[in-house]
Amino acid sequence: MGWPAIEIGDEFKARNNLPAAVAYYTQALKLGGEYWLAYSRRASAYYAMQRWEAALQDATRADERFPFNLESIKRLAKSNARLNRPVQATLAIADWVAFEPMDSDAYLLNSAEEVALQARGGKETPAEINATEKWHAEHLPLYLVDAVTPHPAETGNSTAPTAEALANGDKTRTAIPAGPFHELSHAALAAYDAGDFDAAQSDANDLLSQAIREKTDPYYGSGIFYAYLVDGLIALKRDHNVGLADNFLRAAGHTPGSATLNTLGPNMMLARDLLAQGDRFGVLDFLKLCRSFWTKGQNQMTEWEKTIASGNIPDFGRNLNYD
Repeated sequence: MGWPAIEIGDEFKARNNLPAAVAYYTQALKLGGEYWLAYSRRASAYYAMQRWEAALQDATRADERFPFNLESIKRLAKSNARLNRPVQATLAIADWVAFEPMDSDAYLLNSAEEVALQARGGKETPAEINATEKWHAEHLPLYLVDAVTPHPAETGNSTAPTAEALANGDKTRTAIPAGPFHELSHAALAAYDAGDFDAAQSDANDLLSQAIREKTDPYYGSGIFYAYLVDGLIALKRDHNVGLADNFLRAAGHTPGSATLNTLGPNMMLARDLLAQGDRFGVLDFLKLCRSFWTKGQNQMTEWEKTIASGNIPDFGRNLNYD
């Protein structure tokens, strides 16, 4: 497993010992395989060392393995800017702003890149033209669908339950998001349980695409969570890839939350299965991330953390349910 090496690398980076940090991130990649997080952290260290090209290469590798991760997107934007590639930087900034529309750093960087492009006559190189076309091919379909898709509240068809209803005992409890993401989430997990991993993967991909299109939906956070949860379950059971499953678990933990997740907490199926493979570090990090949205479950998570730290697997109870 490469996670201990990543954590040691983080400690060296915090002490500004960047060469040592890079060495441990590299060791993590050798030990654990193609971790997106190891690439992302190494990109950050390279960037701090002003090794812009190396930072860009690792940020690109991280983005390929875990698309739409904000940490990687920021590194792509800043590295391209340092390498005087204003068009590529601007495209990455567009993704950055989609995640953090109020981040002033993104707008300041974007203004600088516009100035840089104008300084050379506003002309794009062939490589930049290809980058622009690729970005539009990947992103414009999502924006166009978003522009014509009515919000459930506008049609009067919203099925979102109240927080009181969600907390009203086992009979009404569901770990699956209500609203537009319910059907795909349930279908993906049902297909996974049935051993139809291709169908589960397809449903998870559709779920993630829908969530990206509907970021203003109150259950957006649940859509993101369950898409990555199913991806992780498949990576572990079908592909026997503990490192990739761990990546997906951490990705799920970065959800902004939703009424369902905030009230009932996270589904712990993938966490339980990773613990059975000995991955304590990943699950403990996941629980730390979940504290940001499951404020009602702080005591429960503390108990789980104690059990995990002692080398055992907690009884996650109804947090293993999804219907």
